[in-house]
Amino acid sequence: VAPSQTGINQLDIYQRLAVDSIESEFPFNSINWVFEVNEINSTIFEGYSQLLGDMQSFAASNNAADPSQLNQIGQELALLLVQNSLEFKNLLEANIYDGNHQLDLSISWQGLPDLTSFSELDINALINALTVHVALSLNESATMQSPLADFVTNYVNQGFLQIDNGSIELLASLQSGNLIVNDESLPIDQFF
Repeated sequence: VAPSQTGINQLDIYQRLAVDSIESEFPFNSINWVFEVNEINSTIFEGYSQLLGDMQSFAASNNAADPSQLNQIGQELALLLVQNSLEFKNLLEANIYDGNHQLDLSISWQGLPDLTSFSELDINALINALTVHVALSLNESATMQSPLADFVTNYVNQGFLQIDNGSIELLASLQSGNLIVNDESLPIDQFF
């Protein structure tokens, strides 16, 4: 956890887990996972700490928690999350079934700073405030030896996954309300 480079009263979280060699009965040989959350408004941590502290106080005093007070704090915290920008980045690389696989996922939430109540929330504004990029690359021969082979074959046949030079790939993005999967634009409203 460190102060964010992007703004005052913001924090960044970075975590990495790497295991270069795994000896197991399972088909995992190695894993590398990098996780980042950036632009976290420090007020969110303060609200979360207050919520946890209030819940612990109620538990320690053997009194039942006041649901309306906890609900109010929870709603204020959720509204603060929706109002402020936030970025998630995940990179997962693994050698499974003797093949290298990679998932790169980034989610950027620009926030809805003018939102004052969840009753004002508009699904289109919510979608437009969200940017998602997904890049998935699976080793074809390893994947086809795995229990996922039938599942993957089904999505290859439907065109959601593509095979390119021994790799099963998916490139998808959601930006400004536009959903693009493997260079093909899909109507987002089919999901709502």
